[in-house]
Amino acid sequence: MSSRVSYAIAVLILLLATGLRMWELTTVPIGLHAEEVLTLRLSDTVRAGDIRVFYPVGGGDARENLYYTALAFTRLGTGTGSIGYRMMSVLANIVMLTLVYTTGVRLFGRVAGLSAMALLAVMLWASLLARLIVIQAFLPLLVVAVMLVLARALPVYRRYTTESTNITSFAVLGALLGMSFYLHAASLMIVLGAMTFITYIILTERPLSTRRLSYIGFSILIIFILVTPYLLSSINLPDLAAGSRLFESSTGLLRSMWTGFLGIGIQGDLNPAFNIPGRPLIGPISSILALIGLIACIRNWRQPRYAVLLIMLIFMIPTGFIAVAPPNFLAMSVLLPPIALCFGLGVQIVIGWLRRPLYQRLAVVGLVGLILGNAIWTAYDLFTVWPQNEDMQVAYQSDLGHLALHIDQTAGTLPTVICHQRYDDFTRYRRLNNTQLVLLMMNRPTSDVRFVDCRQSLVFADGGGHQQVIVAGENEVFRIHPSIANWLRIGRPLLDPNLPENSVIDMDIQQTVADEMGKFVTISPARFNAPDGQWTPPPIRFGGNVTWLGYESNELPVYQPGDTVAVTNYWRIEGVIPPDLTFFNHILSDPVTIVAQRDELSMDAGRLRERDIVAQVTFIELPEAISDGTYTLSVGAYQWTSRLRLDALLDDEPQSNSLILYNINVLSNR
Repeated sequence: MSSRVSYAIAVLILLLATGLRMWELTTVPIGLHAEEVLTLRLSDTVRAGDIRVFYPVGGGDARENLYYTALAFTRLGTGTGSIGYRMMSVLANIVMLTLVYTTGVRLFGRVAGLSAMALLAVMLWASLLARLIVIQAFLPLLVVAVMLVLARALPVYRRYTTESTNITSFAVLGALLGMSFYLHAASLMIVLGAMTFITYIILTERPLSTRRLSYIGFSILIIFILVTPYLLSSINLPDLAAGSRLFESSTGLLRSMWTGFLGIGIQGDLNPAFNIPGRPLIGPISSILALIGLIACIRNWRQPRYAVLLIMLIFMIPTGFIAVAPPNFLAMSVLLPPIALCFGLGVQIVIGWLRRPLYQRLAVVGLVGLILGNAIWTAYDLFTVWPQNEDMQVAYQSDLGHLALHIDQTAGTLPTVICHQRYDDFTRYRRLNNTQLVLLMMNRPTSDVRFVDCRQSLVFADGGGHQQVIVAGENEVFRIHPSIANWLRIGRPLLDPNLPENSVIDMDIQQTVADEMGKFVTISPARFNAPDGQWTPPPIRFGGNVTWLGYESNELPVYQPGDTVAVTNYWRIEGVIPPDLTFFNHILSDPVTIVAQRDELSMDAGRLRERDIVAQVTFIELPEAISDGTYTLSVGAYQWTSRLRLDALLDDEPQSNSLILYNINVLSNR
């Protein structure tokens, strides 16, 4: 086979692999697995400036920082959304395929390289791994990159006539091995495998040149320089070091090894989050070919090109097989390149056994049929069977993923209000609530979305026009005020089996809102808080493009000390408002003396638009030491940053900076 034909076939395989990895990237899988959520949160930790060698994640487990740092920088360019999150894994997987092809060609020939590449291209787990936001997506790339650099830097073909070793190869090898410690605990075995092969070369080759030995020393020096911070952190935090976290098996050693081998060709991972339960990694036929390649490596271990594959496979097997609930495909990710190269070598050996050209052509046809059959099988399982698995949907919280997709598809044309009680709270919580998870899963920017704490406030977009209210979790409406609950009951829940129940409320209540606001003209007048302030029916304009529309009369006019006074006001946005707009509610003993107050706007003011109507419930706690008597409730607005109050206007003339609403009585024993 000529190099041009080989490259052309490699390009076709790469296109097939890209299609399997990019098709429906945002919706397969839809949602996020707990490990992916952890990945994104650690990435946010890096973006917040918290840089460590290890990030403890509980239960004696930890994560190295390199992947999360790279993801944090990637997100600066791609933003939020599954496309940006998953693109790094897709690119790493595609680059891994090209390196597997290159390594296979360099070690065993073009047929081996193409076969190894094709196997990984159509493998279900390899295709699925490329779609996951997990650190294991980079381990196959690391393994094959180390193997390729070893093959380039060291004499795998025992050629001594000319020595063209470039120091660049050794520098890259040192950098790869040194930086790998900051990627995953499995890098410890990768480095040990590489060092074992270097030792093998030194011991089995005729005396190496001084130049090559110095290059090896230079590579080891780079490793030690890069790994020093990791070693210091491991000494300080021995429980989090790679050696203490690497081998975590829920079964015995022999059983783990046995089930691991069975997982390759007979019964694979039973976890529906990462596999069609029970589907083997490569299947029985491919396993036989890989076994032929492995036997060839064992028989020819004295030849470096076979030894490099055999040694790396030996060191990767414990990493992949000794895991929680084996066979564990996440743990077996490090085995993908060695298994694929064994398969490629086995294919080349079988074709070589067939002397007659006709038999060789038939073998090639059989190989093509095997690859295409696996491609069809993988496509069907990946895009049809796996997404419909109920356990998989639970693992990826697919109902929230569908809710995020619904918002992506509708928020551009339909005003969207998201109930989000933590809309202004950037504290890193141990566990994200449903709304935060939905926002993490969304692909579109949220600039058009209005965030509201629906327990005590609500926005009627465009004066009550057609809008949707998103309630991603019950916690968002826990202890909701009756006024807000009554408004939400008017809406119509969207019936969609893919969405969480009652998570989307469709509201088109412009006339109802207009009628309710119209009632305030007669039932809720207010007085300007000024010496000669007069009683005026709403609406009353304020500066800053806001208008007070009225209040709901309180059903409990008499309170005891320590009680909570609930005040419900309605405001309309008339244009661009200050982004730090805040409403205040004061309880006054006289026009200027405040005995209790609460200042808040339970939504993101910067997202409000012209003609939006805001319902705001404010809870004011009375002091325990408050005296009996009659008190006045006042309301107004100001800018939080400057503390500048907005004037209440009458005929565009300032009258005061607050309004007097009504009186309440406080009695110690009512």
